[in-house]
Amino acid sequence: MARRGDLRLMVLPLVLSLFGVVMVHSASVNISIEEFNDPNYYFRRQAILFVVGILALIIASSINYRLWERYAGFFLVFTIGLLVFVLLSPAAGDVKSWAKLGPIIFQTSELAKLTFILFFSSWLARRTDQIRQMSTFSSFAVLLLIVGGLIMLQPDFGTLAILIFIAGAMYVVAGMSWQQFGVLGLVAGMTGTYFIMQAPYRLARILTFLNPGSDSEGVGYHLRNIHIAVGSGSWWGLGLGNSKQKRLFLPEPHNDSIFAVITEELGFIRSAAVIGLLYYLIWVIVQLAQQTDDLYARYVASGIAAWLFIQSLLNIGAMIGLVPLTGVPLPFISAGGTSLVVLLGAMGILLNISKYRTV
Repeated sequence: MARRGDLRLMVLPLVLSLFGVVMVHSASVNISIEEFNDPNYYFRRQAILFVVGILALIIASSINYRLWERYAGFFLVFTIGLLVFVLLSPAAGDVKSWAKLGPIIFQTSELAKLTFILFFSSWLARRTDQIRQMSTFSSFAVLLLIVGGLIMLQPDFGTLAILIFIAGAMYVVAGMSWQQFGVLGLVAGMTGTYFIMQAPYRLARILTFLNPGSDSEGVGYHLRNIHIAVGSGSWWGLGLGNSKQKRLFLPEPHNDSIFAVITEELGFIRSAAVIGLLYYLIWVIVQLAQQTDDLYARYVASGIAAWLFIQSLLNIGAMIGLVPLTGVPLPFISAGGTSLVVLLGAMGILLNISKYRTV
């Protein structure tokens, strides 16, 4: 029977998203003037899509989560269709990750994260007694190869890494054996190494991470300015709107590098509070996964928790020098309409699941 949902799954994402709108406004003024001669361009866009995201959360929370399981196969076909569509459609440059359906333009890889979780959760729930069989693991590998391969053709290495982590985490929750875990780790490592070696700019990011003083005019330049921004904030920051590095020194200050702007303007204490709020939300979702007896709901919650965890880790870790630059947005906070709307929709699904939790 339905009960009152866990309101933390609504309040926390909305607080983070509203904070993101404020920070996008602060971080994007200079780049908005540079690109569109309008200081409020990215702020206005993020604010509008925040409202759309709220609607997505409300609608998703009102739909019984079992409906997503019923149409899981459709979601997979739809995702594959979109990924193929953007590869075949005209696109600027070599990056093909955006789809245009009439007036709506969205990033297919962001939607693919959620639809993959919805399908893979159903796939795992139907194979409870076969999880440790290598034939099941082989089918899983083929599924991941199809979706991941299409994403890599865009190319989007960051999303591929996130997708592999999500899939692996969900399989572990389902009961992956140590043998399967070893095979997945080996294959993921070999795949990552291959794609890094195939693209000079990815290799440059790794080498610059290992030796920040190298490539002073390329990746090293961006990395140095990121570290200057982070270090300049000290304990309490320079004040909202007072970042110096956002003035066209940081790469994508309103998107990939927004955490560097946060630390510069708000300081270590308040940026740490933002991290704490984000990981508190992840902990709430992990709790939800433990509180439901429905395997499908458990895998959906586990997949979304893994998604938020790894994407936050890659973004924040890159800003403080723990991992190489990957170019992934900070959940709920970075500019990006598709990411924000899809994430808030995912929170709506979790809110509905929480209405049927057992404790």
